Amino acid sequence: MRRIFALLALLALLLAAPAARAQSVTVKSSGEPLNFSADALSATSREVNASGNVRVEWGGRCLTAQKVSYSIESGLITAEGEVKLADAGGNVLKASLVKMNVDSLEGEIENASLFLAESGYTVDAKSLSRTGPAAYKARDATFTACDKSWPSWSIEADWMDVEIEGYLTGGGGVFSVEKAPVFYLPYFFYPVKLKRQSGFLPPRVGYSG
Repeated sequence: MRRIFALLALLALLLAAPAARAQSVTVKSSGEPLNFSADALSATSREVNASGNVRVEWGGRCLTAQKVSYSIESGLITAEGEVKLADAGGNVLKASLVKMNVDSLEGEIENASLFLAESGYTVDAKSLSRTGPAAYKARDATFTACDKSWPSWSIEADWMDVEIEGYLTGGGGVFSVEKAPVFYLPYFFYPVKLKRQSGFLPPRVGYSG
């Protein structure tokens, strides 16, 4: 009986204990201020380190990850573990590791999946570099303008350069229909226009009676 009463008392104490609250801090940078929240967080005049359900918001963007470090002096943010970066336009970047400048958004991304909401384009890449406000370089990449769960067509390539409102160019590619390889593309380009326009689109395969 004593053991039962002791267990009940311990359970009551656990239920009565206040739940751990996320810590938060706002840091000023050369651009937009950054709002950090996480299970564990430490901040100095030079850097911020956060871990556990990390959330960083700035300039209409929201980054979530399991671990984040930020250098106030350089503006470099490093995020690891289930990284997701979304902006107000619905564009979403998912990755295992992100290292980028919070103002220019230029940097290096590993195991990336970039979704452009307005066009529906998706670029998956083992290595993705953002080289400008609307420019990316991808290696070991796949591109499609279809639902990526089962795209009607896709292109896998050794490399791709993406210029938003310009063109996607690449080399060492394979064009696939319904995930079946169709032909080799030593070099290719595809318009990456977010606004509707006339032009050529990849063919769709079908049959008739």
